[in-house]
Amino acid sequence: MNKSLRLLFFCELSIQWKYRPLRLVLVTFLFSLSVQFTQAQCANYGTGPTQDFDCDGVINSIDIDDDNDGVLDEIECRSGKLNTKESNGTFGTLAVPRDYDNTLPGGGYKYTTTNSAATQYAIINKTYDWFGRGASAGFWLYAGHTTGANNDAFLAVNGGTTIGDFYSETLKLIKGTKYKISFWHQKASVIDNFYELAAQLVATNGTILANVSTGVRNSLGWSETTIEYTSNVNQTVVFRLRNLSTNSAGNDFSIDDISLTVSGCPDTDGDGFPNYMDTDSDGDGCSDAVEAGAVTNLTTTTVAGPYGANGFANSLETVAESGVYIGTYTYSYATDPSINFCLDSDGDGAALS
Repeated sequence: MNKSLRLLFFCELSIQWKYRPLRLVLVTFLFSLSVQFTQAQCANYGTGPTQDFDCDGVINSIDIDDDNDGVLDEIECRSGKLNTKESNGTFGTLAVPRDYDNTLPGGGYKYTTTNSAATQYAIINKTYDWFGRGASAGFWLYAGHTTGANNDAFLAVNGGTTIGDFYSETLKLIKGTKYKISFWHQKASVIDNFYELAAQLVATNGTILANVSTGVRNSLGWSETTIEYTSNVNQTVVFRLRNLSTNSAGNDFSIDDISLTVSGCPDTDGDGFPNYMDTDSDGDGCSDAVEAGAVTNLTTTTVAGPYGANGFANSLETVAESGVYIGTYTYSYATDPSINFCLDSDGDGAALS
């Protein structure tokens, strides 16, 4: 019996079942201590791509569950775009002109099939003369940025004379995660056509968390503007694109390939280990395995093998070596330190009694 188990037994006798919530806190705390003491047991232990962090015989670059907590690395270290609206910000290749599919603009902007005034927009492509004055005028008669094909759609905007938002989407950010905001833009035509745009992340209380401006632009050809932001809490934000120009002449532009992506893997509790190599990502004393729903035993931190060639427990796969989890994760609990699933299994803020 190791030291942590002897201490646990003493506390069980002293505290009794009457104080069950306190007992559970102590159990999970001591168990996580025991894991830290015993984790680095194999010769090839480490966080490098050719090492084996969880000592299951599968190196990290191949292992799809690097800490054996039963939560796939792709869940704990998400990649790809978070923004899903308007074909993940690419505006797709459907017939044009068309309105947003699932985005509500602000600032008085409205959809029109032909541009006739300020604060109007449409999703178009190179083949559609939204300005209605032919090739000689040359407004928005170019290919989108995504593929450059004739059917590659983009967002065309005739800017208003007051600052306003013409695109927005609500997103959930995870504590300790770095995000990259990016969008591509250019002016509408060869004539002088100054514009200035901004991408912003806005908290629910209206605080601007991240802001990047294109600066004043007057050039044809797609240009990218980016900014990175690390969220210090789990939070819901609004990602918006804003027209900062107020010119009555010019102020016409295009947008394409809007994206908000994860930049690197989050380390929610700031302990130096990314979540996919941390069996308690939020540091609340309740393991990711429990909080994500991979196990039911409240003192379990890892799922037992066999793991197969992909490093994921066969017992959790739909078919061995498929890499497909058999259930539905509740991983949001594992990255929210305000909810300890070992004490509050329904997330209502009330501890078990």
